[in-house]
Amino acid sequence: EQPVMDADGGLRRVDLLVSVPNGPLLAVEYKTGLPTPEHVAQVTRYLELLLPAVRRKEPGRAVGGIIVYLDPRETVRVGLSGKTAPPDPAGADQGAANA
Repeated sequence: EQPVMDADGGLRRVDLLVSVPNGPLLAVEYKTGLPTPEHVAQVTRYLELLLPAVRRKEPGRAVGGIIVYLDPRETVRVGLSGKTAPPDPAGADQGAANA
């Protein structure tokens, strides 16, 4: 888990941060059970918290999110807008970076 501080000083814990070479910083969240809108909202909030820090260090870099559901063995991409998309069949997921 990677801690991310919100504006009020509270800590949020992202399960995994992945730095894709020449690509986005991905926030990965592992879940059990079936997909819910709350899971998407959680990852969207992580992206909103991460983006300013990422942009200060690397202005052109994108952020994206992936929810990995362990029980049904599926993934969902999450963008800053909270939009979701099916997984990228090519692997490294750059499509959700700023959706």
